[in-house]
Amino acid sequence: MNNHAPPCNYVQCDGIDLELFLCSDVLKLRSLHYGYWHHNQKPTLHNLRKSQQRYTDTLVALIPPNVKTILDVGCGIGDVAHALVQRGYIVSAISPDTNHAKYFNNRSNSLSFISTTFEDFTSNQQFDLILMSESQNYFDADVGFQQCRRYLTPYGYLLVSGKFRKERGEAFQDVVNVEKEYVHKASQYGFRLLKCIDITNRVLPTLDLVHKAMHEHVEPFIVMIEHYLHSRAPVITTALRLVLWRQIRSIRGLFRHYQEHTDPSHFEDKCTYLRILFQVA
Repeated sequence: MNNHAPPCNYVQCDGIDLELFLCSDVLKLRSLHYGYWHHNQKPTLHNLRKSQQRYTDTLVALIPPNVKTILDVGCGIGDVAHALVQRGYIVSAISPDTNHAKYFNNRSNSLSFISTTFEDFTSNQQFDLILMSESQNYFDADVGFQQCRRYLTPYGYLLVSGKFRKERGEAFQDVVNVEKEYVHKASQYGFRLLKCIDITNRVLPTLDLVHKAMHEHVEPFIVMIEHYLHSRAPVITTALRLVLWRQIRSIRGLFRHYQEHTDPSHFEDKCTYLRILFQVA
């Protein structure tokens, strides 16, 4: 895998992750991560916003008490970074997505933003804790651990929250890291496991919400476009028709990918959603 590129199923255009752009600029979500749902909470867009805030609150609660400085790797639109600053932490937030810088216009001495990948990140500073909230699958684990050792203070912490595969296989290949392999590799880089919390059941309603939206809104839209192309076929040039049908096939392929990856039962069978706290040994 190219260490400087996200997994192949992440769709980018001019440095913007289109999936994240949909969440932030179309759906107007204040967070880009999964929600942390109450049991029996109905999966609606309104409740998703509430559960995303709960995700942030429960994540921040895992930070050890002696931490002051934090590097937020893959900060998204900054909801976690801003929550950390509000709680008194000094935060450096990084993201390679060119759309994210605008969410950090009101910076302060406690919050800075750098547009970069974690692989290319350089700094004269070391941090008490490095946070990876749904970002650990965007880069090679070896590179990630090497960078963490470089920029963590002695006895510093690494807090990871995100998706892991249960074992290697054909399914969910964009979930790069396998749980047991990741924890073992961390130990090889001198990280001691402090906590590993499985919150899969708490995040599954997020997938349920997206899965239903794909069926109810996205698929009918694709079918409508296909009907339109059929009806307009006689007045569309052959070259243009081929281009349009190629685009439709591409969209269909993405739709099938997201349908599979947002199926809660399929996800639960192949993956876990973990929160893992390490400390430099």
